[in-house]
Amino acid sequence: MYRIISAMLLLAMMTGQTPASTISGGANQIAGVSGGINKTLFNGMIRWKMTTIREAQPSDRLGDPHPRMKWLVFLARCSNGLHSSYIGLPQLTLTDAQDNSYHSADSNTSPAPVNVIQGQAWQERIAIEVPPEFIPVKAVITDPSNASRFKAFRIAIASKDLPKSEPASPSPSASP
Repeated sequence: MYRIISAMLLLAMMTGQTPASTISGGANQIAGVSGGINKTLFNGMIRWKMTTIREAQPSDRLGDPHPRMKWLVFLARCSNGLHSSYIGLPQLTLTDAQDNSYHSADSNTSPAPVNVIQGQAWQERIAIEVPPEFIPVKAVITDPSNASRFKAFRIAIASKDLPKSEPASPSPSASP
């Protein structure tokens, strides 16, 4: 034990750095609060309750998705849990079972930015483009504008929470 501690001190003196006790990176690098759909989560700043995952509707005014992509829309009921105003821009990252990820763009978040007084509630809408075959299993909500104190929300997505895909319409059969 004494030799290990001595080696670590010697390394720190020679390089000015201490060896990392854990490997940084991965899904657990960001401190966060975990839960599921329709569960109210609190990260010390805001309360977040993701209520709906659906495909985009014309009223969302998102425009046409890029080729071979579709829009998914996430709705959440939120409220400010600070003793002051909350100003931020929540962002969404979706991950599937194979660890493929897609990130929301600021322009597809509403309101953008959020600016609410103490205790005020709002509805957040975040739209994200994904391939039609993409099946999200996890949503991570972060706020880079408050990164030093905003704990991420990690939301597990069950298959029952996803929008039901429309069955492909049968192609007309050729008549003889």
